[in-house]
Amino acid sequence: MYKYNGKKLKLVIFCLADQNPPYIDEVLDDLEKNGIGTAFVESDMKTGDMTKVPDECFVITDVPAGRFFAENSGIGYAAFISDGDKTFPCENALCVIEGFDEITADFIEKLFQRYNGIPWKILETQRTVIRELTLDDIDELYELYSDPMIKKYIPPLYEKREDEIEFERAYIEKMYGVCGFGYWLVLDKRSGDVIGRAGISPRAGYDKLELGYLIKEKYRGQGIAEEICRAILAYGRDYLEHTTYNAFIQADNTDSIRLAEKLGFKRIGEAFEEGKIMQIYRLEME
Repeated sequence: MYKYNGKKLKLVIFCLADQNPPYIDEVLDDLEKNGIGTAFVESDMKTGDMTKVPDECFVITDVPAGRFFAENSGIGYAAFISDGDKTFPCENALCVIEGFDEITADFIEKLFQRYNGIPWKILETQRTVIRELTLDDIDELYELYSDPMIKKYIPPLYEKREDEIEFERAYIEKMYGVCGFGYWLVLDKRSGDVIGRAGISPRAGYDKLELGYLIKEKYRGQGIAEEICRAILAYGRDYLEHTTYNAFIQADNTDSIRLAEKLGFKRIGEAFEEGKIMQIYRLEME
């Protein structure tokens, strides 16, 4: 776990002003238990020493020297801003943290993956793996959207492949990178094949997130859609702390209506969306 190119992921903590901030011991214990190495670096580290920095690492720092160290080593970093200190320049930091109380091994790995363009694995179900889309998935995406049933109910991809690539590039950066969620890919756990797309996303004009999914024909009628939707809703509730969701479904899409009702959604009205009359369903989770 937490290995890249066969090497363990390492967290480099660069010259914290407070060498023993609250919760640091708990963080170090969690990293050690999960096989992530740690190293503390002093601010007087020489430029030549940067050649020794492994690729499989991420930095937390609260000093300009740490920022310089990370940027010139080509590795990602998080800015540690303690006690509301806003003086540390951190515009290039992947994120800003104000304490170690919520830092875990999983959090550090996700920061490392985000900086290096490695898709997050969101969750697993009994039969599937749900992960973020990458630009390497474009061909599989076009194959997925060529399904006649999907064409009937889901807006198409761009006709020109280069336009779709640019759209997905921006989606990965803005939706995944900023929001931390979106529409993900669904893979068959056994074969690794792309079998669908599902997730949660905002819709313009509405203040609740929307649940959406699509599944290849050969995988329908096996309960997989219900399996992944329940897992995504639980993920949204437990990790994103969202408990209310909308679903927009065409009136003749009876299979999706049945699934929505099975999941606990209730019809609350209709709206003109995507050039069609859509039924609006809503789920209020406890």
